[in-house]
Amino acid sequence: MVLTPVTARRTTALPPSYGSAIQSPTAATQLAPVDSFESASSPSSAQPQPASSSSSELNILAQLVQVLAAVLATLLKVGGKQDAGGQPAVDGTSRSGGKKRGKKAQGTRGREQADGKDKASGRGPKWNPYYDEFVRAAKKAKVPASWASSPALKQLIDHESSWRVNADNPTSSAFGLFQFLDSTWKSYLPEVKYGTKSAYWQAVGGFRYIKARYGSPEKAWAFWQQHHWY
Repeated sequence: MVLTPVTARRTTALPPSYGSAIQSPTAATQLAPVDSFESASSPSSAQPQPASSSSSELNILAQLVQVLAAVLATLLKVGGKQDAGGQPAVDGTSRSGGKKRGKKAQGTRGREQADGKDKASGRGPKWNPYYDEFVRAAKKAKVPASWASSPALKQLIDHESSWRVNADNPTSSAFGLFQFLDSTWKSYLPEVKYGTKSAYWQAVGGFRYIKARYGSPEKAWAFWQQHHWY
């Protein structure tokens, strides 16, 4: 009897993962599909997509619109301020569209007080830049308020001082609207110091003087026309 030698078969051990895959019928379903694996590992899909050129252009256009809007708003604002200021008239008043603006319209051609204490009110006759002050002065001097708008008073002050509260006669001590001498000032205006540049107080003294010497601006002006002083 002849014995045939048995050749030992060489076996290769499988990794445990293969063994588990063989043993578990559901292991095949846990593997990712080939096409999805390739797309996930593709270099092109990992790179970020460049921003759209159209969106960049829209952003630039939006910024330009904002800049233009800001410039337009500034121009409109500057133009509105110029319109509100009005155009200067020949007589120094401020006009804008034919309407006077502000609480006190500068509607007189007279000169304002040099030190800025008294200003034109815009009420009463245009030739009297201190109409309000004269009305208050008339009450203080106890004379009619109509003296503040008397044409005779206008002529008198026109010739004496040209409506300058700081009018100073270089050849005498005459000073102010009514050209009071220092002695006359002390007699008819003792409340304030000689040389006070106030239209109100000068009018108080002037009204007192005219009342005491002539009785009215008309009589004072008539005397002045004959003697060139009063």
